[in-house]
Amino acid sequence: LIASTLPFAIAQTGPCIDSIQIVTTPPMNPNGTYTSGAIVDVCLTVFGYSQSSADWLCGIIPTFGPGWNVSTTLATSTPPSVSANGAWGWYPSATSTNTGFTWGPGFFFDSAAGSTTGTQDGVPGNNYNSYGNLDFGTVKGFSFSYDLRRTQNLELTAAYTLQFADGTGSDANSQGNLNTRGNIRYLSPLTFDERHRLAINLDYRYASGSQYNGPRWFGKDVFSNAGLSLQANAASGRPYTHEQKPEIYGSQGVGGAINGARLPWNFTLDLRIDKSFRLLPEGAKNQLFANVYLRIENLLDAKNIIGVYKASGSAYDDGFLATPDGQSSIQTLINSNRADDVDNYLSSYQWGLLNPDFFTINFKSYIMTEEEIQKIINFEVVVDAYDDDEVYMGWYYFMSESLKFPFRAETTIKKRNGKTEECTVDVVEDATNPNRFKCQAYYVNIDYKDVLMKVEAADL
Repeated sequence: LIASTLPFAIAQTGPCIDSIQIVTTPPMNPNGTYTSGAIVDVCLTVFGYSQSSADWLCGIIPTFGPGWNVSTTLATSTPPSVSANGAWGWYPSATSTNTGFTWGPGFFFDSAAGSTTGTQDGVPGNNYNSYGNLDFGTVKGFSFSYDLRRTQNLELTAAYTLQFADGTGSDANSQGNLNTRGNIRYLSPLTFDERHRLAINLDYRYASGSQYNGPRWFGKDVFSNAGLSLQANAASGRPYTHEQKPEIYGSQGVGGAINGARLPWNFTLDLRIDKSFRLLPEGAKNQLFANVYLRIENLLDAKNIIGVYKASGSAYDDGFLATPDGQSSIQTLINSNRADDVDNYLSSYQWGLLNPDFFTINFKSYIMTEEEIQKIINFEVVVDAYDDDEVYMGWYYFMSESLKFPFRAETTIKKRNGKTEECTVDVVEDATNPNRFKCQAYYVNIDYKDVLMKVEAADL
């Protein structure tokens, strides 16, 4: 048989190997041939390689010239791991999970880097996945809002948004779950694509003092500094990918376009009722108020669906029992003289179908306790604060992020002639210097008769 000029060639994605040595036993005849039927041992030594960017030496594949019986190829030894982070082995083939290309037979390096269990899984093609800036998306939309400043006791804001969010992938791994042959370049609805959203905020509130216009009981302004707020939100369902075959509590097989199906509309109505009480005597320099409120989420106890079984499109039924496999499971009970257990089986299966992750929260009410207030301070305001300056900054940013400008508030204006006036003003912006804020006074700008005034938030 005629031997190839070199018994082995190195298959590689780049010029990373520095130097190699190939030794054959027995050596070739002087004319470069081997006797028919000869068994040849080949030892390949790689003395070094140069890593290029994210390219690694992960496989060595022998290639043979004509005349060799490739089916008799046998690995008699495997090289040790230089990094001790994996192991070399002889594999009939290896398929890259990144490109989908199949190589082999040859020596391949198996690492725990690509395994979900953190151990070597015997699949050298999944060792490393690299991320690149290949996905793209476009979001097009239109928003309309209506703002009714407080008239008498009523303030109203309404907003509608029409949105089209399409892209090649909703997150960094979404395309990796779809195929192994590179990025898909056509656009599909992204998982957060919400075609329609309508939000309405209604606030009905009574002022205090001379501006109070509510009912008086036993000579008292019982509803002064009190009010209620209603927040209504309606949104069309987000997309998901329909699947073909129902299974027990699941499904498999893509049954249509990517994110081509839609969840149903959601609607929520939230309520907040609150009243502020003055804790210090009227006329005190720095007033202190306590606000007591009742907050209810999902006032109408609507069962909004945010997830479904992808084969049936229902949040209550996966569709399995209606399939031949599902009917067969029921028939098996009947054939084994257990017909009385069919109802129990169906009831138990129905309980298992009730997935709480498919629904939003039910009716929920809140009355904030002192312990809950302290929890907000510890975990939102001063979390990770190690000295006074960091505590000050924590309070400043908590205040600036919590206040949604503009809003209306009641305050007392002291005039030059010494007289005071209780009035409702528009609070338009933050006026505190964060570098000088020492938790003593938080300032805001108010619009008082078209004049911008800087006041302490504590005076509102």
